[in-house]
Amino acid sequence: FRNICGIQPEKAGFEKVQIAPNPGDLKFIDAGFHHPKGDIKLNLKFDGEQVNGEIFIPAKMETTFYWKGKSQILTEGKNKISY
Repeated sequence: FRNICGIQPEKAGFEKVQIAPNPGDLKFIDAGFHHPKGDIKLNLKFDGEQVNGEIFIPAKMETTFYWKGKSQILTEGKNKISY
């Protein structure tokens, strides 16, 4: 998860999380990461430098998505990703 999905803690105990995917040659990532607060779910499609899809974040978890020098604060529930 750390390498391809890019899910990493920014704060001890995964209280704050960063998601910075590294898909390489993959065209999509459809994955889930279990956390005591709930599952983080990624459904992302990649086309060259573009990424589109959704990321689901559990309640009370600070999360930031990073892609090609851009960032987006993610909130609880479903988040649309389009870069």
